[in-house]
Formats: sequence, C-alpha cells, structure tokens
Amino acid sequence: MSGSEDTIPVYVNYRDPYVEPKIKNALVESGIPLKFVDSKADAKLFWAQYEDIDFDKLYSDAGTMACSYVIRKALIRKEYLWNTVVYYLAKNPNSILKTAVPEAFSLELDYAEFLDDSLMESYELRQELENNEALEPQQRKWYILKPSMCDGAQGIRIFSTIEELQAIFDSFDEALSDEDEELNKSSCENEVENADTCTVNDRNPENKIVIHQIRHFLVQKYIANPLLLNNRKFHIRAYVLAVGGLSVYLFKEMLCLLARDEYKSPHVGSEINLYSQLSNTCIQGEAPREASVQAFWNSSIKNKEKIFDSLVQTLGDVFEAAATTQRIHFQPLNNSFEIFGVDFMVDEADQVHLLEVNAYPDFRQTGDELSGLVERLFKSVVHTAIVPFFDSKNKYETSSDLVLARELKMYGF
Repeated sequence: MSGSEDTIPVYVNYRDPYVEPKIKNALVESGIPLKFVDSKADAKLFWAQYEDIDFDKLYSDAGTMACSYVIRKALIRKEYLWNTVVYYLAKNPNSILKTAVPEAFSLELDYAEFLDDSLMESYELRQELENNEALEPQQRKWYILKPSMCDGAQGIRIFSTIEELQAIFDSFDEALSDEDEELNKSSCENEVENADTCTVNDRNPENKIVIHQIRHFLVQKYIANPLLLNNRKFHIRAYVLAVGGLSVYLFKEMLCLLARDEYKSPHVGSEINLYSQLSNTCIQGEAPREASVQAFWNSSIKNKEKIFDSLVQTLGDVFEAAATTQRIHFQPLNNSFEIFGVDFMVDEADQVHLLEVNAYPDFRQTGDELSGLVERLFKSVVHTAIVPFFDSKNKYETSSDLVLARELKMYGF
C-alpha cells in the first residue's frame, strides 16, 4: 500500500468510549495491514481529537493522513457560515442556498449595555424588530439568537423585539460566577474542535453564556412552520464525509433529534419554553434517549426521498461555497478527511433549512439502540477515504451507504 504492503501505523485517540472501539473495529475489518501505535511520532494515520493530530507532519508528509482538515471555520462557525452563503449567492443567485439557509444578521458586542450600538450596525434587523413592536405577538417575525462559537445549545434564545433581546443579554451579564465563567469559556472559546459536544453543567442549568467571551452572535429568522414528529419539533442530523480536496458525500442513514416537549409557537403563552423549541439532546437532562432520537428512514415523515434529494443539493452547494469563496477560512487538504455533523430543519412545505455544520459531531447522541448506524458510518469512511489513500494502485468503489454530493478535487492544498 502506498506502493508496498507495509503495515500502516495508526494513532487512534478519540477520548470517547462510545466512539473509539467503533473506529478501531472499522479499521481492523477493512483488511488493510495496520497496527495501532501509542506514539504520534510513529503514526501514518491519525484518527484522533483535533489537538492530538500532528499537523506539521501532515503538511510535510503527503503519505500521512488525518481525520480532520486544519482550517474549516468557514463552515463550522455560525457567522462565517452565513458569510460564506452570502458571498456564494452573490455569484450564484439561483443556488438552492437562497431558500435553504434562513436569513441572518450578525451582532458583535462585549457587554449587554452595547447592544444598541451593535443594532446600529445591523440596521435591517433593528428596523424589523422595531416594526414588530406595533404588532400582536402572533403577527410578528420571530428570531433566534445563537452565540457563534458555542455548542450544546448554550445561549440560544428566541425573541421578537429589541426589549426582549435586551433582556436576554442583560440576563447573560448577570449569569455566572468567576468559576462558572471558566467552565463556559472552555466550552465556547475553542472555535475549531468539538463544536458539537455536550457541555451543559449543573451550575449553569439555564444554559447561559458570558458575552465578553463570545462577542460574536448570529440572529437567524425563526422558522415559524416547522414539520413536527409526535407533535414535537425536530431537526435532521446528517453525517457528511469530506475527502481530500474535495469530495463530499452524504451518509444515507440519518437521525431525527426531537425536542423534549410538545411544540408551541413562541407567541403562545407568557414565557418561551426552550424544551419545546430546541431539539438539541444536550439540554434534555435525564429524558430517555430513545424518546428523542429516531432513524430518519423509519420515521413517519412523508416525502423522505424529496427531502433527501434537497439535502444532497444543499450540502453540495454549501461545501462548494466554502471551497470557492472562502479559501482563507476553508482549506481542504489532499491527505485528510473529515466527518461533519450537519443539522437541518424541515418545514410543513418540505422545504429544507440548513441550521449549522459541526466538526467532530457528538456520536453518543445516537444512543445504544441505533449505535449500528455509527458503526456503518465508520466502515463507509474507511472504505471510501482511507483504503484508497493507502492503496492507490487499486481502484475502489465508493461505499454504497454514501451519496456523492459534490466533487471539487481541484481545490485541495
């Protein structure tokens, strides 16, 4: 392989007892000659957490492979993703992204008292919020606030007026002690690595954040007519494999992640129930996992094939957008691959809406009952990305569990 039958030294350090055995099993069952090593210096294949990958070796040795690109914040940071879409639509106005990505606005502030200044910069959002003030709640346009770099649904809130938004930021400023700020900082400050890991802690049960540690926020238009499962809001978690520089595949098996409580529109009642609005499993506490996770193809959703086709097209365009308009903030390497967890919402008209792209997705949310999905994903990744890389003399077919969304080989570094 790579010109000989030498054994491939593999460094696996995923730090997750749910994931790591599945990775090793997929590698062993592939049939390629390999041995697991404890030293990064000896490795030719890295399947590990971002900070455990020797990227210097990856850049200097074209025969070494890793499970992550070095730079991909054009996709995984929320405001960067929105900018990526805006730039792409300027040149490709007929792209599916025009309808598949909710309109958004950027806010930048250090403390709640500076919200007014930030809204002066985002004047279109300010105008829409001011227009809402003269309307009844059921007539308003609603918005969802997302800290740009946080995971685990931290800091996500829903609002419709400037007064409501100000109250949200005021509550953040009152939120946490110095010790809790450090906990929040560790889960929200790291921009590249585990954008999908559950980090909610017992001392922050309201899932608040510290504004000056985040600074960048994205405000998205709220999807007012979500498709429901069991009367609950949900999003689709799709697993996407990016290979080299750049082939993009969608894994056919997907998950539906359901909110804990039955859905109520945000204008109903005096308070917004986030357990009704957010389908992130991290915030659901001790709720039974099987009640919140379903296999997409076994769900009661109608028009699944139509939805799946829209997902494929959307993913193709968004990865092409990053590769062609954000060369500084997205740099696919020819000797890397990466699995992304991409979240979508579907509305009552079967319109697909891209929510976010996550690096190092939280596979544990799949649970034990559906763990076979993760096992099959890793085997598809090994077959499609790793085996052909180390055995370039032979031609391999793409795993039948993967659908090609876009081929952009010329963009690799």
